[in-house]
Amino acid sequence: LEVSKKCMVLIDEAYYEFVDDPSYGSMIDLVRKGHKNILVSRTASKIHGMAGLRIGFGFAHADHIKEIGAKGTGSLSILAITAATASYQDNEFQDYTRRKVRESKLIVEDMVQELGLKTTKSHANFVFFDTGRELRSVNQKLLEKGIKVGRPFAPFDTWSRVSMVKPEDMKYYAQTYKQLFG
Repeated sequence: LEVSKKCMVLIDEAYYEFVDDPSYGSMIDLVRKGHKNILVSRTASKIHGMAGLRIGFGFAHADHIKEIGAKGTGSLSILAITAATASYQDNEFQDYTRRKVRESKLIVEDMVQELGLKTTKSHANFVFFDTGRELRSVNQKLLEKGIKVGRPFAPFDTWSRVSMVKPEDMKYYAQTYKQLFG
C-alpha cells in the first residue's frame, strides 16, 4: 500500500476464480476503500476460456477509469462483449470448469508426488513443478508423444508449467511423463 501512494499499482487477478481458500480476498476491496492508485484487472482468458477474444475488465478509481478510457484500450467486438457477458453470468459453467480443473490438477499433483518432484502450491489452472532435467529436452520428448508443454520460465530452467485441460488428457500426460521420466 505504501508504493500505491507514489505510483499506480496493477494487481492482476487473472486466476482469482480458481482460488479455493475462502479467506482469500480480492484486492478490489482496496479500490472500494478509496486507494486511488490501485488498478485490479481480471481476464476472461482463464476460467471463461476466452483467451482469443482478448477481453477482461478492471477496477480502479473513477478518475483513472476516465483517463484510461480517454486514451483508448483498443477495440472490442460486439461478439467478445456478448460472449464475456454471458460467461460471467453463467455460474454453472464456472463451477463446472473449476471442478474439471481441480480433477486435472489432482492427476498431475499425484504424478509429481509419486515421482518425488518438487512443486509449488497452485491456486490457478496449472501445476508448476521441477522436472530435475533441462526443460527443453523434456518438452521435446513429450512433443514426440503428441504433448505440447509451454516454454521455460527463467531462471527456472528445469521447471515445467503445465496448464490443465480435460482430465482424460491429463491422464495421458501423466502416464506418458512417467513412462519417459519415471
